[in-house]
Amino acid sequence: MGWIKRTLAGALAPASLMLLAQSAVAANAPQVGPAPAWVRPPPAVPVEKDDLKGLPFAILFLDAQLSFDADGWTEYHEVVARVQTPEGLQALNTIPYQWSPWSDTLTFHRAVISRDGQTIDILPKDRAFTVLRRETGLEQAMLTGELTTLLQPEGLQVGDTLDIAISIRHTDPLLKGRTAALFANWDSTPVGHMRLEAHWPSSLPVKWWETAGLPPLRRTEVGGVTTVELGLDDVRPPILPAHAPARFLHGRQVEFTTLADWKVVAQIMAPLYAKAAELVPQSAVAAQAALIAKVSVDPKQRAAAALRLVQGQVRYLAHAEDGGGYTPQSADETWRLRYGDCKAKTVLLMALLRELGVPAEPVLASTTGGDGLNAYLPAPQLFNHVLVRVRLGGRDYWLDGTREGDRGLDDLTTPAFGWVLPLDTPDGQLIHLDPSPASRPQISQVIRYDASGGVTAPEPTQLETTIRDDVAFALHARLSAIPPERIEAALKAYWTGQHTAFTPVHVA
Repeated sequence: MGWIKRTLAGALAPASLMLLAQSAVAANAPQVGPAPAWVRPPPAVPVEKDDLKGLPFAILFLDAQLSFDADGWTEYHEVVARVQTPEGLQALNTIPYQWSPWSDTLTFHRAVISRDGQTIDILPKDRAFTVLRRETGLEQAMLTGELTTLLQPEGLQVGDTLDIAISIRHTDPLLKGRTAALFANWDSTPVGHMRLEAHWPSSLPVKWWETAGLPPLRRTEVGGVTTVELGLDDVRPPILPAHAPARFLHGRQVEFTTLADWKVVAQIMAPLYAKAAELVPQSAVAAQAALIAKVSVDPKQRAAAALRLVQGQVRYLAHAEDGGGYTPQSADETWRLRYGDCKAKTVLLMALLRELGVPAEPVLASTTGGDGLNAYLPAPQLFNHVLVRVRLGGRDYWLDGTREGDRGLDDLTTPAFGWVLPLDTPDGQLIHLDPSPASRPQISQVIRYDASGGVTAPEPTQLETTIRDDVAFALHARLSAIPPERIEAALKAYWTGQHTAFTPVHVA
């Protein structure tokens, strides 16, 4: 999709040891040092329940403590787990930690094995961690620049207790202390005891929100410092409603933010797109717009031609290094490189439309979490996509440069993204996209049976299928990649998979 900024840092609140490991971030290399002075010691680990004893490893204690300040925020995590079976030993054999080196710093405070009253330090003896650049999103054409370090609990045995504590300092260069943190993923595995605590100077405008089903956070204020906390015992995975809309599937979540409202988010992001859409003198993008302008004076035709140009002439590739998860590359640079993510394609499309006199604005969206997004507190990290809204003749058209094969504006459908945030709207409020019913079926099929040979004879059958819109484009792309001499066999295989009761004889 192209947004590439890791969705809210609080996917950092782990539901298991592996979740903690996969969410941690750091600077150029992990550091080792004592825990921050504000970290409170853990409570006594409760007695393990019988239902935890049958798991490969049991999470006895999860701790998340947050400290917000004017420049950013720091989070402290501790997890205590007991290895109970050989399968659990294998699961914890290598624990990866990922980090975004341009904005965050990871510090290991403790990584120890407890066995028969002894404590074994498993941090690297020379404090030199192995660092890898794995680019896990490469198959989706995404380069995040994130690095990975591996913690290997050497000597870990069944029956051991593993205790890991880290802290993460966040200083995003774009947000500049404007903080948003979401703690989630408390739902996938049982936990003996869980604690969440956050504190900040009382002068700092921090708001918080928790999902239904969680007890309210307890608030105290002492010496000009506000603290909220939550403790849970015997945490078990909730039973989420099957086939329900996404807003009913959030599970347990707690969110914090210092952003006053969604308008602030728009004010942060809008200048980035406006600047990136500015064209240099003698711009090649302006030249492309001039060619489109010669073909038609109709703004709808011009907008459609600009969309086809962006979709067809610029391939998708996302670069998120050095803060690129938020900041789009310029329109001129995208046209020169002939690649870009959703941000880059949106900026290029905006630049073309501006040259063509077509009003347009960027709109932030979430391709996976837009349903129910209005319940969250304001945070730019909630979005993972951006598209262009064009208003013509009293109608909104939603142009997505990352799609393929769109032709006319009237053929575009309103995407089912739920709540989205327009960046150039004065009130800076979320709006809800309501997809209209399809004007025609995406797939229609006519089947003709010839039973003139009697009820016991084979029935020659003719199937004619018409496929339209996105489904048609996807099938066309698949068929276009097949060599001509193999197309007949491929079509027969397709029809065999569609209708197992028939034997394909002639295909076209």
